[in-house]
Amino acid sequence: MPLSQILVELALGLGLALAGANVAVVVQERRRGRARSKSYRGDRDRLGTDGHRLPMGRVWRNIAIGAAVAVWAAVTLMTRG
Repeated sequence: MPLSQILVELALGLGLALAGANVAVVVQERRRGRARSKSYRGDRDRLGTDGHRLPMGRVWRNIAIGAAVAVWAAVTLMTRG
């Protein structure tokens, strides 16, 4: 197996992992937001486990980057045969 194919497969795995982990963060925040909207605080602030605001823009950017890398790697693997 050539090194280039191994690197493309690695890129596919890392892209899927990056996108998948950040999608999990979005799902968790949506669920947490619904629970907060019923509480006295409302969902005006999104706090992470350490008490700081979560940078949701960074989360969405990471989803886009991971998806782009995964799509590129999948297309590369399909065209190589």
